[in-house]
Amino acid sequence: MENKKEVIRIEGMDCASCALTIEKNLGELAGVKEASISFSTGKAMITYDEKTVSLDVIKNTIERLGYKISEQDEEVDVEGHRLELLRLGLVGLVILISWSGIWRIVFSFNYVVLLTIIIGGFPIYKLAYFSLRAKSVTVEVAMTIGIIASFAIGEFLAAMVIVFFTLFAEFLEDFTLDKGRAAIRELLKISPEKAVVKRNSEEIEIHVSEVKPGNIVLVKPGEKIPVDGTIVTGNATINQAPITGESMPIEKGVGDEVFAGTIDEAGVLEVK
Repeated sequence: MENKKEVIRIEGMDCASCALTIEKNLGELAGVKEASISFSTGKAMITYDEKTVSLDVIKNTIERLGYKISEQDEEVDVEGHRLELLRLGLVGLVILISWSGIWRIVFSFNYVVLLTIIIGGFPIYKLAYFSLRAKSVTVEVAMTIGIIASFAIGEFLAAMVIVFFTLFAEFLEDFTLDKGRAAIRELLKISPEKAVVKRNSEEIEIHVSEVKPGNIVLVKPGEKIPVDGTIVTGNATINQAPITGESMPIEKGVGDEVFAGTIDEAGVLEVK
């Protein structure tokens, strides 16, 4: 029986370390032949033996690491960003009040500081927990140790500052990553889903995800080029405006690179 391939959409990945952690844990599962994780697109390409391991086991392994499985492409998480900003604002406000000394006149501030450190830093502690459970040392683990150490010696303000700047860095990272993923989704929308591949002198139409390095893809006039590659046969006028923004089509021939989503305006090409 042939190995089965599956694309799994994963929510919660925000760095290459997350992808490596998932790859490592999936690679340890019996029956998983290959696990390729892309944090930039939020997707996992899994090749596995159905007789040895089920898709549910694979998904459960990912979820045990603290990530979520999504049935559709992850959109920009506007509500999540608002919550992050609210948490960031709360910690920042408490830091300002602490610095100003107003709290000494108004009320006992220690309980407020304690709650701020706990509530404000909860996302950090959660990621640190899952990282340690996966036997991985991440930035969140280091920051959690710093927060606990600061709190233990009575440096509450230092603990809050660590929480604030860690949250701020993660907000910027999440926001930038969401924008990048949105841009990738827009690029994918302009690329065709099917490609015609030459195999043993036959032309076979397959999904672009099944095209492998070394395959020869046939592109006819008026069609969008389905994958990045190098022209091995033919000459054509290529409209690259969808990708590069160039206003004028350019001539390309054998040895030239072409990009997925660009348009073959004239000429039959074979692309490797």
